[in-house]
Amino acid sequence: KEESKQHANEDKDKKRVWKKSLLLFIPLRLGLEKLNLEYMSGILHCLEMKHSIGIIGGKPQRSLYFVGYQRDHLFYLDPHYVFEYPSSLSSSSSSFSGTSDIPFTCKTIQSLHISQLDPCMALGFFIRDQLDFDLFWNQCLLFSTLHSFPIFQVGEQMPTLPDLFPTLAHNTLSYPEDPSPHSQLHPTFEDSEWEIL
Repeated sequence: KEESKQHANEDKDKKRVWKKSLLLFIPLRLGLEKLNLEYMSGILHCLEMKHSIGIIGGKPQRSLYFVGYQRDHLFYLDPHYVFEYPSSLSSSSSSFSGTSDIPFTCKTIQSLHISQLDPCMALGFFIRDQLDFDLFWNQCLLFSTLHSFPIFQVGEQMPTLPDLFPTLAHNTLSYPEDPSPHSQLHPTFEDSEWEIL
């Protein structure tokens, strides 16, 4: 019996292991009108993570691709800057010969102070396989413990409101006394900068 249980567990583990790559985007809103500066250290930490491929975000009405930082400035690429189509890349060939005189590098390094960042953004991560995912998961668990206000958290199951905000859930939530179709069905918070999705 013990041997058959062991084989069943091994088969289960083999089925769980996957080898395909995963491109993961985590959409976030870190403030209402402007970025809540409590999240600055978390944003910068995400850019340092091994699996990070950058952050999609920017200024209001202008999306940018952030790839790194120095102190409080984020370095970005602007996807709205258009290059000429290189003549050496023909429709019959899928490879680029690299003989074109057209430059594909930025003439200047563009940066944005983190306080000017729009609160809506998406973190990007590239995970190669199951083993890489396990490493990513452990980094995310560590990430949650390093920041007073982590910008995202991971867990085995969906957390309840008291799990997320133990003191907030008991002290500052208020529900309408007379629930009607026109009243709020969701609790309200005293601090409007925080948002539960």
